[in-house]
Amino acid sequence: MKAYFGRKITLLKRSFEYGANLRSKLALALLNFKWMIDHKAKGANHLLRYEIKTTNGGVVRGAIRDISSDWIIFREIFFYDDYKSMGCISPAPEVIYDIGANAGIAALYMRRLYPRARIIGFEPSPAEQAIAEINYAAIGDAKIYPFAIGDNCEVKTFYTSINHAGGQSFDPGVSFVDEATPIHVQVHRLDSIVKEEQLPAPDLIKMDIEGYEVQALKGMSETLAKAKHILLETHGEELHAEVLRILRDGGFEIIKDEPRTGPYRILHASKLAG
Repeated sequence: MKAYFGRKITLLKRSFEYGANLRSKLALALLNFKWMIDHKAKGANHLLRYEIKTTNGGVVRGAIRDISSDWIIFREIFFYDDYKSMGCISPAPEVIYDIGANAGIAALYMRRLYPRARIIGFEPSPAEQAIAEINYAAIGDAKIYPFAIGDNCEVKTFYTSINHAGGQSFDPGVSFVDEATPIHVQVHRLDSIVKEEQLPAPDLIKMDIEGYEVQALKGMSETLAKAKHILLETHGEELHAEVLRILRDGGFEIIKDEPRTGPYRILHASKLAG
């Protein structure tokens, strides 16, 4: 019970810490109360809007859908510090790739930390890409591409669900498969897209792609060689071990390797000096 109320207090404190004005502070606080006590969602067509303070005293305006998956992602990133180590990067990244952008919530967090960074996102799910477009447009100097990143240029079946928007994947064995909608999405090698679009090399890569991380890493060897930092979630013990091998072979040092939920882990790796 003590831990339960302690978590509520933490969530409310963060609401007031991040809110850029009184309206946003109260909106975030009420959302926490609403979701934790007796949430009755209005649905994916209803957007919840707020303003978050940036580290340079500015404001980033964001929106999430009134569905549980968006709010869970928001709390994990903003309130439970899944990406806390990202704020320790120095010098500040000028270019960030957001692979698995989902609804653009991570981009809002990264814009808060690094107000001057250019953010480039990739998201294959049309529903998530639509709300991400809103957030990317709001944060400025950002662009999102409507496809997935992998090891081949191909069209693949992707399993989506509005109730599990944070866990959609290429895996037909996902836990919500009975309610999933299979769709066909385009996949590209990141190395190819960087060349075709003449994208600047990333200082930081953030990746959360629900078990497709090894394929994505295999398709970005040239880009990864130029990157300075990568922060990603791994989805399974064998995948985690393979990701560690790829990163270490690529000259990265593991800065953070911590459990998240179930078999998932958060990895933060940076290039070795010299």
